[in-house]
Order: sequence, then C-alpha cells, then structure tokens
Amino acid sequence: MLDRFYVFPSTRERLRRGPLGPHIDAFAQYLLQRGYPRSTAGHKIRAVAALSDWLERKQRGVEDLDEQFVSEFLRYRRHRSLPRSEAPPALRDLLNHLRDAGVIGCAAREESPFHAVEQRFT
Repeated sequence: MLDRFYVFPSTRERLRRGPLGPHIDAFAQYLLQRGYPRSTAGHKIRAVAALSDWLERKQRGVEDLDEQFVSEFLRYRRHRSLPRSEAPPALRDLLNHLRDAGVIGCAAREESPFHAVEQRFT
C-alpha cells in the first residue's frame, strides 16, 4: 500500500520499521478509504512512522498505545521543536484504526462527576 505514496523502496522500508511498521500499510489503506488526499495521508503516515521510531527508542510496543502515551510523544516533539501540526489528528486516526482492527483496546473512559449517579440508574 505504501507504494501508492512513496516511490523509493528505501523510504517504504524505513516507514515500516519499529513497532508500528507491521500496521503502516493497513493504516495507509484506512486513510485512503476515508477519502484523504495523497498528500495529507502521506503527512499522517510520516507522523505515525515518527511515533513508531519513538516507541522503539523507548522499548515500548503497540499494546502501550493510548491517548496518554500519544500525549507524551507530542510533548516530546514540542520540547524538541519538531513539527507537530499534522501529528495530533494523524495519531487520533491511528488509534481509531488500531482499535477498529482489534490491535489495541478501547479508550479508557474518563469518569465525570456524574458517573456515579449514572451508575446507580443502570
């Protein structure tokens, strides 16, 4: 699937490294199915590859991904003045894709003050 975005085999190989590497082609397909233009999808794929590199450096796996972990990654990028404008929506899309595929669990639900009241009525 990456061959629809990247001409050079070395680029596709680099993007497939790390813990998210086995999922990058399916993620690219997910983006195309949702109608993202090639250029936008390419930015999202590169953001996911950066997350994958970071996961590898931290010796973490796909199973560790959730909103909190993604926030930590975004803070890391911000502190290093790395481009991040496309990263938050791209990583939200990634989490949705991985959840839809059953690779990671559902998002932890934040409990509001009304949660206890709500529980009494269910």
